[in-house]
Amino acid sequence: MEDYQDKINISSIPEIEIKSLPEYINLICQIARVWRNYIGPIDYVDNETETDDSYHDVREPFPGELIPWFRGNRLSKYNLEPALLRENNTLGMERYLAGMENNGNDKTNVLSVIKSIEGYMMRRFITAGLPHTNVKHQETMQWMMLMQHNGLPTRLLDWTKSSLVALHFAVTKKMDDEENKSKHCSVWMLDPRRLQESHGEGRRKIYTDVDNKVKAYLSLEKDSISSKVPIPVIPSHVHDRIIAQQSRFTLHNHVRNSLHNFGSQVAEESGCPPLVKILIPSEFKDDFGKGLRLMGVSVQEVIPGLDSIAEEIRRRMLLSVKGMY
Repeated sequence: MEDYQDKINISSIPEIEIKSLPEYINLICQIARVWRNYIGPIDYVDNETETDDSYHDVREPFPGELIPWFRGNRLSKYNLEPALLRENNTLGMERYLAGMENNGNDKTNVLSVIKSIEGYMMRRFITAGLPHTNVKHQETMQWMMLMQHNGLPTRLLDWTKSSLVALHFAVTKKMDDEENKSKHCSVWMLDPRRLQESHGEGRRKIYTDVDNKVKAYLSLEKDSISSKVPIPVIPSHVHDRIIAQQSRFTLHNHVRNSLHNFGSQVAEESGCPPLVKILIPSEFKDDFGKGLRLMGVSVQEVIPGLDSIAEEIRRRMLLSVKGMY
């Protein structure tokens, strides 16, 4: 198998093209090994001034979120931007900023726009959604996760601990999506420990949705506004899709392109980028999809529900007709 070391250890965010499922697995293993070696093991100290269980913490001990995070994009051109902050999102900021400008308001007041959009959608979603979930009214972050998994634009960006789930979302086209069939897709790979480290917490702890830091970011308080870096979040299991997809999130504030800027800066400073973009040419997407099906990864497993079961049956019926996977 190909050795990717020279493509991984660089001072910018790598973009590496692969053409088969074995290449994909091999590349992920090599990236994970590089990241583990960069972090290094626990360096224990044994002297009279230190206790037996202390250590000299040069690069932080290894544990924390041991597995990298992955995100699949059906189109490789997509940036690492949550839906609410994306340009040309008809439900997002651009539409409302244009409306503010037309009404003579200050277009630069991005925070006000975000809070207005989020507040409206959150209130409507909670009011109508309470009978359908056990999530308490005051658990705002958990409601945002439910909004994200049900198609509303938020400041959350979806990630997963499963490289195969991410690959599924990258290569599996919608049943009627012929337009994007000939376009390249991608899988992003993130080291959440170094993202966590950028917030001064070290690498051992990844935030959960009940942590105060997450709540401050969610409310766009002063401390979160001053940061230019998203925070990694391990979600509570409030939805069956979060469980099935082994979901993780990055929570963003009002700063666009913040995750990409973080990756570029860390790569330039360390020579070991915390972000890698894996490119998959369009002509190989069907082969990847067939390989995933053989490994038991399909829409029925990744997105639980009767609608996914129906879609999976439709795909099976069309296998011999259109060669779909």
